[in-house]
Amino acid sequence: MLQRHLLFLLAVVAASAASLLAQNQGQNSTEKHGIALETDSGRYGVSAEKLDAKRLGVPIYPGARLDKREDNQSDASLSLDWGKESTHLYVQKYISSDSPEKVLSFYRKQLSKYGPVLECRDGKPLNSVSVKIKCDSDDDQKGIELKAGTEEKQHIVGVTSSTAGTEFGLVYLEQTTRTQVQ
Repeated sequence: MLQRHLLFLLAVVAASAASLLAQNQGQNSTEKHGIALETDSGRYGVSAEKLDAKRLGVPIYPGARLDKREDNQSDASLSLDWGKESTHLYVQKYISSDSPEKVLSFYRKQLSKYGPVLECRDGKPLNSVSVKIKCDSDDDQKGIELKAGTEEKQHIVGVTSSTAGTEFGLVYLEQTTRTQVQ
């Protein structure tokens, strides 16, 4: 439950940060925005910058294009530090004219290099995996999600069908604990 709330908070902050980055695109698109406070007990803060797609850990589906629609604000690299805990969220949204099944097939293979692939449909698991990753069981969750990795390092692909073709989002979530303040 706490992890879901943290992910929701991260998504809201990522959307806000992406919006800020989009507003500044004419200036310097590699600029990093953030606020941080370092104390004896750890680092506290949030930062965001334009995402380098290589950080997602999987290739972009062939022929897919970055979702540039005005309502898309899911294109950012977000870092959240809270004491000794650090979370990095990399998010990018794409559109393809191919079918959802072709996109899913491609990403099942790509994600398998990180371990067993969990498939979720409308927030419910279609299979079980031997690692501690799970589907988000929100009632309003629609579409198909593929997940691989560990709780601390998850690769996620969310796929939905739309009038534009297939929309899919790529997410890499990395949670770490620092042993000392950096």
